[in-house]
Amino acid sequence: MKPQTKSFLKRRNNSSGELALQITSMADIFTILLIFLLKGYATDAATVQPSAGMSIPAATGSAVMKEALKMEVTESGISVEGVPVIQAANFAVSDSNQWSQLGAALAQSKKKQENIASKNTDVSVSSRITLIADGRAPWPLLKEALRVAAENGFTEPQLAVVKRGE
Repeated sequence: MKPQTKSFLKRRNNSSGELALQITSMADIFTILLIFLLKGYATDAATVQPSAGMSIPAATGSAVMKEALKMEVTESGISVEGVPVIQAANFAVSDSNQWSQLGAALAQSKKKQENIASKNTDVSVSSRITLIADGRAPWPLLKEALRVAAENGFTEPQLAVVKRGE
């Protein structure tokens, strides 16, 4: 057995010197896996991060929420894309002039979308808005927030809810 081992070593040492690793097919496999995983993460579902202490309402259904401008209604006020716009106390807006501030913030968001869409043909202006509301928020407050949103071009509201187990 030892002579065979020596001859094997001799043949190996007499070869070109370096072993070339064939990674082309392995790179192809990893590329396909990467695309598959990225496609899995890049679904049409929107990501919603509610504020601490919010109680998001639960619902059943199969509709998928799409990415949109986020307007959050909490006990302490209303914010657009995480920026506080209206101050409230226990869901009560004390100054009615604050609704015009909400309208200005939404108009600015719409203008920002239009600027991006004018420079990038892959992006379109959306009229969708996601309302992330505390489950304890009164309907008149939500209705007024949606009215201001509709006046500023956000006419496709969607309510963020937690999927209830069936």
